[in-house]
Amino acid sequence: MQLLHGLVWPALIAGLLSGLALSVVQQFTVIPIILEAETYEVGDQNSPNNSASERDLDHSHSEDGHSHAHTHGRGEIWAPDDGTERAFYTFIINVLLGFGYGLLLVVAMTMHRVIRSKASQHSSNTWLNGLWWGLAGYVVFQLAPALGLPPELPGAYAADLEDRQLWWVICVSLTAIGLTYVVFAKLVWFRILGGLILLLPHIIGAPTPPHHGGLAPQELANLFIAVSLLASLLFWIVLGVVGAAASTRLLKDSEIDNLSF
Repeated sequence: MQLLHGLVWPALIAGLLSGLALSVVQQFTVIPIILEAETYEVGDQNSPNNSASERDLDHSHSEDGHSHAHTHGRGEIWAPDDGTERAFYTFIINVLLGFGYGLLLVVAMTMHRVIRSKASQHSSNTWLNGLWWGLAGYVVFQLAPALGLPPELPGAYAADLEDRQLWWVICVSLTAIGLTYVVFAKLVWFRILGGLILLLPHIIGAPTPPHHGGLAPQELANLFIAVSLLASLLFWIVLGVVGAAASTRLLKDSEIDNLSF
């Protein structure tokens, strides 16, 4: 039970703080761009030629690597109102994502501490370790998938959702495996193998839509990609640093020495 507390509470604290940081940044950077892009989507609905374009449009957008669906016309789904309500639900979602990713990071960091402890190699810089773990999470879950499937604005042309999700899972899995070999393998050949595994999902290639672009101007789409990736970088840095600090404080080395994976 003490081990469970030592894993869950650091993830919860890191998820809360990283979710809060991401939500604040999004309100002043990402959300305004999405709202501006949605004006083009509404304008296209009022256009007499919109029926032809809607056949190729996936009415969803990917904000920081996560898809948010939009439906129009009949059967329109509920969506929070702009302003306080939208900010509140964004915060809740970001905290839940932070907790989930934080739990993965804390478990990975704890496993590494077990191996490092058995090898009698103790590191004193918890904050730096957390930073590296956070950057690793950013590369695995955000940067590498964004090379094939960058964050998308509302009204963007997109490939089939199931194909995108499948490629995302493949990319994340192979990136995690490849990065593990590159960073932790002692033999050069294993590190080379890790580098090849890192390239494999991009050699396969992400699914592409029949048409590129979307309703919003390309300049706005490029700005959205850059801002989303920078906001996510902050999210992962806070997640890694806070998760490492909280985990070190709540899960002592004496308890780590008794663990095995």
